[in-house]
Amino acid sequence: MLNKSIDLKNGSFSFSDYFKLNIEVDELLNRFGYQFEKRKILFKNAKDIVDEGLKSDIDMLLSRLEFNTEIAIREFLISPIFICLMKRVQFNLKSEKNIYFDEKLRGVLDYYIESSDNFVVIEAKQKDLNNGFKQLAVELVTLDKLTEPKEKKIYGAVTIGTDWIFATIDRKKKIITKDLKIYRIPEELDKLLGILSFIIEDKKW
Repeated sequence: MLNKSIDLKNGSFSFSDYFKLNIEVDELLNRFGYQFEKRKILFKNAKDIVDEGLKSDIDMLLSRLEFNTEIAIREFLISPIFICLMKRVQFNLKSEKNIYFDEKLRGVLDYYIESSDNFVVIEAKQKDLNNGFKQLAVELVTLDKLTEPKEKKIYGAVTIGTDWIFATIDRKKKIITKDLKIYRIPEELDKLLGILSFIIEDKKW
């Protein structure tokens, strides 16, 4: 575990280092000049996408497989969701994308999507959504600094396969917002598919 009092002005950090950093997310973001808030992000215009075949497959996988690694989670729980979405929404997905801004903001994005009007990054963890969110937050900061035009929205999600948390960034005010709602699969798979489709297509909230 890295020390909470560590000086972020010195040394080199990858995204995965922030997962291990013993520091609150608001303090971490403040060091990069960003603010943090938590509120319910209402995807009220997102329509559920029903896919009974996918839900049945995930039910079966959860009952028969042990998800002891991030690779297993990504291969058996997350990848089928993206395959399902690709049949309905036109987008390109990059996996294991390396990005670099400086020695404090660099690393690998598990999943990265760029559409005409936004960017989406998804971080997959084996466990610990809270520390996973710290890593996601730093990835959002890095994307904000790297990507143009600034009119494009940036969304993020962190998942342990069965639980998903969403976030977004106000690029003008430099505020990262964490959604208070945790979406769980398979119970809320239809809603999760609808939200992912919604933000990839950049529908209005």
